[in-house]
Amino acid sequence: MTHVEEERMGAPSIEMGRQQGPKEVLVWHCPRAPMLPCPHATPRGARRSVLGAAGIVFPMLLGMILIIGIATAGVSELWRTQMQREREAELLFRLDQIRQAITKYRADHNRPPRELKDLLRDTSQMQVKRYLRREYKDPMTPKGEWELKRVIDPTGAVSGIDDVHSRSTAKPLKVLPDKKADTYKDW
Repeated sequence: MTHVEEERMGAPSIEMGRQQGPKEVLVWHCPRAPMLPCPHATPRGARRSVLGAAGIVFPMLLGMILIIGIATAGVSELWRTQMQREREAELLFRLDQIRQAITKYRADHNRPPRELKDLLRDTSQMQVKRYLRREYKDPMTPKGEWELKRVIDPTGAVSGIDDVHSRSTAKPLKVLPDKKADTYKDW
């Protein structure tokens, strides 16, 4: 393709001129401004300064991803610990509520409740009495079932529920001042 054909097609043309002197220097000129070097043309094999700067972007991106990954790992550990502390606080609240309800039921009836459902709605008296607002589940176990400490008569029959414990054998974060508890089951 000749210089004239390139101009008709709208493509910028490049003319190469050589300057005489002790060293040969290639100078690229645009046809529209013959005295100025062409900004969009480079000789083959030559690198633009922009390409040299692009080589640093990938390592910087990898470094940023590494820093974000380390920060996310630290935050996830803090999140897990915080969630466990919240479940512990909920476990203590629920145990306290159930134990208070068992104590009140025992004071009213002179016997322990036979099941936890007896604490939800007591119809044995003239007025319906509720010792618990709702049936609480164990927050430390997936099924939410409690381990019930039952009272056994001298005859061997189960007369009711004396206490409630969690079934979880995990080690707690919180240390209770009045109990030596190695697991949630000991609370």
